Amino acid sequence: MDQELRPARSTLRMFDGTELPTLGMITATVSNPRNGKQLSLDFYITERENPLLGIDACRNLDMLRIVENNICEMHETLHESAAPSALTPNDIVTRYSDLFDGTVGCMAGEVHLEVNPKVPAVQMPLRRLPVALRDQVKAELDQLVANEVITPVTEPTDWVNALLVVQKPEGQGVRICIDPKFLNQALQRSTFYMQCIDDILPQLGNVKVLSCVDIKHAFWSLKLDKESSLLTTFETPFGRYRWLRLAMGLSVSP
Repeated sequence: MDQELRPARSTLRMFDGTELPTLGMITATVSNPRNGKQLSLDFYITERENPLLGIDACRNLDMLRIVENNICEMHETLHESAAPSALTPNDIVTRYSDLFDGTVGCMAGEVHLEVNPKVPAVQMPLRRLPVALRDQVKAELDQLVANEVITPVTEPTDWVNALLVVQKPEGQGVRICIDPKFLNQALQRSTFYMQCIDDILPQLGNVKVLSCVDIKHAFWSLKLDKESSLLTTFETPFGRYRWLRLAMGLSVSP
């Protein structure tokens, strides 16, 4: 049955944030021929796109069902004869306590950085550090040393990089980095194929459990060998340090 279009209540946007132009909206009754269920729904009218139903409408029409227990709970069987029991957060933290102790993890092996010998080494001068940040920077350096991410340097090194301090949002301290502008010109990058989502999705067909992983310190889980670590030496008002783990900012890190 024909209806007059009325103005759209909302602006529709595509996945990339661009606006999807609409002609207006109508209300229509939709029925599921398999079970006879009916629902009155609002539709936004566009020039070319096919009709779409939202997940709430599909569930109300009994067109699909989501088993919440399969999503929100993990089950395991300790013995073949035992019934599955739900894993609690406390069970996971207790069993995998090494993942929740607050320290930075470390993967097996060491990373070696290849340097073009034709590029001369550069020793950058110390950059002035605002007095207001000195205590925060010293505390962060001490924390990184305690976590075995960096270590003090007392021996001469060919490369000395500049300290780069980034202030986090208010109350969250500072982030310690290096400015590897000249070092990156000497580093030789290996070429690796990076998988896209189309490569990964076919491998997820039978996945039962998915985990969220915080990768803000992902590079730090890779240990540098001694020769590579010396390349990352950087100067601070409190002495020189070098990275024991793969540093952010290096052209080879990704």
